[in-house]
Parts: sequence; structure tokens; C-alpha cells
Amino acid sequence: MTSDLDDGQKIPARRKDTNTMTFTAARNERSHLSGSHWYPGRGRCRLRAAAAMILITVTAMVAATIAIAAPASSAPAPTAPASTKLVWIPSAGYRIAAYVHPGRGPAIVLSHGFPDNHHLYDSVVPLLGGREVVTFDFLGWGRSSKPAHYSYTFAGQEEDLNAVIQGLHLGRVVLVAHDASVPAVLNWSLDHPGHVASIILSNGFYAPVAGSGPPTLAGIFALGQWPITASLGPLPPGTAYGLNTLMNGLSNDPRLLDDLLTWQESTFFANRSTARKFIPLFTQQFLAKPSTLEPLRSFAGNLFSAVTNDAARVPSLKSLAVPVHIVWGARDPNLNLSVADALHQEIPNSTLTIFPNAHHNLMLDDPTQFAAIVRSAVSG
Repeated sequence: MTSDLDDGQKIPARRKDTNTMTFTAARNERSHLSGSHWYPGRGRCRLRAAAAMILITVTAMVAATIAIAAPASSAPAPTAPASTKLVWIPSAGYRIAAYVHPGRGPAIVLSHGFPDNHHLYDSVVPLLGGREVVTFDFLGWGRSSKPAHYSYTFAGQEEDLNAVIQGLHLGRVVLVAHDASVPAVLNWSLDHPGHVASIILSNGFYAPVAGSGPPTLAGIFALGQWPITASLGPLPPGTAYGLNTLMNGLSNDPRLLDDLLTWQESTFFANRSTARKFIPLFTQQFLAKPSTLEPLRSFAGNLFSAVTNDAARVPSLKSLAVPVHIVWGARDPNLNLSVADALHQEIPNSTLTIFPNAHHNLMLDDPTQFAAIVRSAVSG
């Protein structure tokens, strides 16, 4: 598998058995949160992973508290069209990598979540033949610039999306959002009425919803930066302080970082063979230099304040005058159907389609059905 990282971005040597060990460990889907099957025969790594999983368990409990209290069948990925063109888009003095697939308008702009990149839609793009399609990497992700000491925020992702749309002179667009890009797409649509033809939202979030919460690693990176004296609901202030130590440790331990990212990503797929193919495309950006680790850390630190701000905009969602298609993987344990139902109720002009066998990354679990919904949104 070839790397599409920029020149100068180097990936440290990885142990050859990374995927084998991790997916043997994840053999039982009900034991994702258990460290007991991790890394057989490697005592040091097993102990290190067990310690990390203790913190993960605490994080899952705390993240659920904050989220409540704080304001298919898989097919091999088709080959992308040979006509795909890489275009560098300037944004905030840096460069965004955008991939343009020529065709008829309106342009379909596909936004990834985290910890992903534009490869999230590799199986979908070839199924949209004849349409103009744009995928891109947000600043800090994939091939886009990863400036150090930069504030990566949800508002910044809206600016990145705007830079792509304006830089490519796309006109009216069909916006597709997943996971953490849902706020950017919804806010851009609210801020640019008349420029959106339709919207597709999948397994993401906008405002806090009871009974749901961020995936575990997102919770680690968000809560690890929570003020020590701030309230954590029923838990004592400072409970999550140790997560900051874990985050610092990940910067100096690529093996542990690889293990945790691979484990987290493995929970996002229904099909293990699909997971084995795509997880390296998502994890390599964290192991490269410069790394996506610090952008993720900065971005996650903005998570709770961002959803609090967006909660104030929920009444404005009723003003969306374009069709909004909400599509959801029913087996997502974190951003579950409660979030889909809330968005469906908050956006009157919306439809809700559930993929009963899909996990978080439903466009990779069932790319054919996902592409069919996108095509329908364009033609409708």
C-alpha cells in the first residue's frame, strides 16, 4: 500500500505484526474495551496497553457524563478515476489538499471526520461517476499542512471548508459531512444561505445529546485538557488529570499511539477486511513527521466549548430550506441513533435513513447504498 504523504513526511518503522496482533485482539466484538486479549506474548506492551485501557474506561464514563450534562455488506474499494486532480487550496497562510473529480454539477463536497482523512470516501467516489466530486483533507490531516503551534478548532474547519468551496469556484454545492465535520457543514450552510443545494449528514454530532458521547480517544484528548478544577458531574474535579499524562506519552511512544489508534478505528467498521485495508490509511498520518497528533489534540481541546456554542444555534437549524438527508450506521456505540433522532427532530426538512448493519464508518461498510443516497440527493 503506497503512502500519499507529502515529501518530507516520514513514517517511523512499524512492527510487522501490528495488524495481526490488533485484529486477533479484536476477534470478539464485545470485548473492544477489554485489554485482556491484547498483544499475546509481549509483556511490556500488554502492561502498557492495560494501563491505557484503565484510563480509557474512566474516559468513557466521564465523556458520557459530559455529553449529557454539558450544554451492511462490505465491497472492495473501487479504484479512483484516473482523471482525479490534486489541487492545493490556500487557507490561513497554509495549504489544503483537495482532490477534484470532474463531472456534472452541482459539485459534491465530501468532508471527513477525525481521526480520518479524505480516504474515508475512497469506496464512494468511483460510484458517483459523471458527477463533479471534491474530497479534501482539513488542515492538520492527510496531505494538508500541519503547522505547529496552530489553533485547530471547529470554527477553523468551517473556514477550511469555505476555502475549498471558494478556491475551486464551486457555486452551489451538495455538502456531505461525517463525524466531526457535521458542525462545519451545518454552520457553513447557515452562514451561506442560497449556496447549498442539499446536505447529507452521517454519524456525527452538533449539540449534546443525552445517551451519547464521543468515541473513547476523542474523549481522552478532550478530557485530558479539561481544567483540573472544573466540574465533572458526579466525579471529583481532577479525575481526568491522568489523561494529560497519557497524551504526552503518546507523543513519545509511536507503538502505543499506533496500538490505540488501530484499536479505536477497529470499532468503527462492521467488516474486518475493510478495516484492515483502511485503518493504515488513517493511522499513518499520526506516525508521520509532521504528525496529525498535535492537530488532533488541539482540535479535541475545542470539542466541549464548540458543542456548547453550537447548542445555541440549534433553533436556527429550522431555517435550513434545502433537503437534509440524515443517514446513520445503527451499530455505532457512541454517536448512536439518539443523535440521529435529535437531528431529525431539529431539522424539519430532513429525512432519516438507517443502515441497520453498519457501524460508525457506514460509507465504508456499505458504499453502494451510501453512494445511492448521495446520487439521489444530487438529482432530487
